[in-house]
Amino acid sequence: MIDSVTVSSNNVTLKGSSENKGGHYAIFAATNLLDSAWVFVPYGTDYDGILESDGSFTAIFPKNGDQQFYRVLTSTTEFADGVSSSEEAFSFNVGGFYTVQLPAGPAPEYVANQLEQKIQRVNPLFNALPSGSRVLIIDGGISRTATKTGPTMWSGTTTVDIPRGKEVQVILPTGVDSMPLVISGTLEPNDPKTKSAFGDREESFTCSTLPLLGNPQYLGVTTVASGDRCGQMINGNLSNRTFTGTLWSPAANIKVGEGFVLRVTTAQSWTQELVIPDDRFELSILKY
Repeated sequence: MIDSVTVSSNNVTLKGSSENKGGHYAIFAATNLLDSAWVFVPYGTDYDGILESDGSFTAIFPKNGDQQFYRVLTSTTEFADGVSSSEEAFSFNVGGFYTVQLPAGPAPEYVANQLEQKIQRVNPLFNALPSGSRVLIIDGGISRTATKTGPTMWSGTTTVDIPRGKEVQVILPTGVDSMPLVISGTLEPNDPKTKSAFGDREESFTCSTLPLLGNPQYLGVTTVASGDRCGQMINGNLSNRTFTGTLWSPAANIKVGEGFVLRVTTAQSWTQELVIPDDRFELSILKY
């Protein structure tokens, strides 16, 4: 399994473990979570790595693009040219990262945590932000603020969890240029998450619980009616998309890592679950 994913400006570090102690492992990557083609990730001069005597591994390889997801294969025999062996075993979880582009301060951006981390609070999730940045955590219409005061120091609301499927508002300090925010972590099997929205077109601040791109229906919203609205933050301004009965106008394409505002006629809830097979790479989504 993959235990953690750490991303720097140039490299990705994967740490994990396997019961196949002393065996071999190889890493495969996909740009999007539901890609059908997963590509072998070479690192160093070898086609694969060697698991430690306790089954652990640490793999460091170049960062490629703004988002990527990983599966690990292990085997008692060596992999060659990225080709899996007949004795392969798939990691039962997925690791990865995605990037949210924040607008120049003090314009706000809705940001969603769509991965699992061991510590899910502003520190360390948002430690890459410059001092003076604010993170607004919204619960039931109540907004709580954490402000970064130093390299790893925060004041205000610092003990509230920001689990997978939780969205916040991020505001850079005035005068700070637009910058990327990278969120990394894992996705575990059999871990469905449920979201909800108020009816009567009340404002609901929500997001996808998985790092997916698409309109609200694709992300799992069960019912939309003519006149329902989806609000996206565009360059610090809330821009509404209205459902006309067949489509959203303008198109409501929610990006990976993006929170949004939903105003629907009928109160509803929806669940997203990632299906991670143990005998192939292709992932699928259950929405119910």
